[in-house]
Amino acid sequence: MTFGIPEGEVLLEVSHPEYEPNRCTASVPSDADAECRLVPASLDGQLRLLAIDRNGDPVPEIAITVRGPSEHRLTSDQNGVARVDALKPGAYTAHLDDPVYLIAVADVEILPRQETTVQLRVLPKPSRPGIIIQKSQIALRRQISFATGSDEILPNSEPILLEVADALLRNPQLELIEIQGHTDNRGTPSVNMRLSQQRAESVQHWLVRHGVERARLTAKGYGATRPIAPNITQQNRANNRRVQFMIVRRVELNAAAAR
Repeated sequence: MTFGIPEGEVLLEVSHPEYEPNRCTASVPSDADAECRLVPASLDGQLRLLAIDRNGDPVPEIAITVRGPSEHRLTSDQNGVARVDALKPGAYTAHLDDPVYLIAVADVEILPRQETTVQLRVLPKPSRPGIIIQKSQIALRRQISFATGSDEILPNSEPILLEVADALLRNPQLELIEIQGHTDNRGTPSVNMRLSQQRAESVQHWLVRHGVERARLTAKGYGATRPIAPNITQQNRANNRRVQFMIVRRVELNAAAAR
């Protein structure tokens, strides 16, 4: 590209959205082509993490690890905020792991030259655990609730599910868990079988969204074929409507640690 300009030294200012701006000098006239090198601008994005409690209030001094194309260890400030100002675009996972709190995990997609904000809910471990890790299963002190005739998990089941997720994330030696769905005997066998399968899969999807690897979970509906009490009272039927977390495969602790 050429322009008619007066003789002498000229200053060139070059800019482009995808490059760092640059300033170069050149002489007019000149026997050589003037050259002004451009350096590609950074595509890095930014991440803003907000640690909040169940009431939406900020939680300071919480350790958070961000893993993906790069790894960063952060601590939330007095406003509950932790930041990374330069992250290569890509998929990351924000991981809150504090012995006082339930583990919280959030998947994050960092886009070029954009700031992404993610909230992490910081929930203290209950004083009385709602689950017990036994030899053959993760036993629940209270059951997971669904909308009537549906696989929709009700909000009051979130605390117990968060405990299940926390237990699985802290115990990688529990390699494979079968999530079992069970119903009472009301309704036709085919409807009960389908509903129990859908509910088991709904729990599986919930746990995966909260950081548990899908490969560690299978979902199986058994309908009304495995009652734990005769379906003759309202309470017995309520007990039969349940989700169970059966341990299918477990590795020894020392073997898991060696990985």
